[in-house]
Amino acid sequence: MISSQTSSRYAKALLALAEEYNVLDKIDAQLTALLEVLKKNPKVHLFARNSAIASADKEAVIARIFSGSVEILLVQFMKILLRKNRFHELEMIQGDFHKLYERKKGIQEVTAVTVVPLSEQNQIKLTAALAARLGKKIRLFNELDPGMIGGIILRYEDYEINCSFKDRLAELHQKLLHAKHG
Repeated sequence: MISSQTSSRYAKALLALAEEYNVLDKIDAQLTALLEVLKKNPKVHLFARNSAIASADKEAVIARIFSGSVEILLVQFMKILLRKNRFHELEMIQGDFHKLYERKKGIQEVTAVTVVPLSEQNQIKLTAALAARLGKKIRLFNELDPGMIGGIILRYEDYEINCSFKDRLAELHQKLLHAKHG
């Protein structure tokens, strides 16, 4: 899922309002849960995209369905998305919002790519080392790449730290080629 500038702006606006009304944690949790409900009920998206139904009628239905079960701010936000014909971007907005929320809470997601699963002990050690280095709470994901020979690749935000044996062997190969021809 690739974010758009529009979804990013909506996410930032929702985050600012959630902070202002002191419901940041609730909005993050409810927005995530809401998306799960919508994924299980694709008819809601069809309903939201139906141009034969007036925007006011769509807003009334959304208010009737979700009022009382989610923060009023979230209901109002969905109404705005309907009004602006942006309801289909809710998944991207939720993704952007959650990233902003975690950044605000000092949480950093890190993906560790390995050839075999990291042991629990290695996950604990890696998480502690990353937390000390980055100064953040770490949420570690282990992704497997059977094409790797060994080592580890760490990915977070726009960074990649490649300590894979495959990468090291390629570097060594390049150095040997240059030494042979140089």
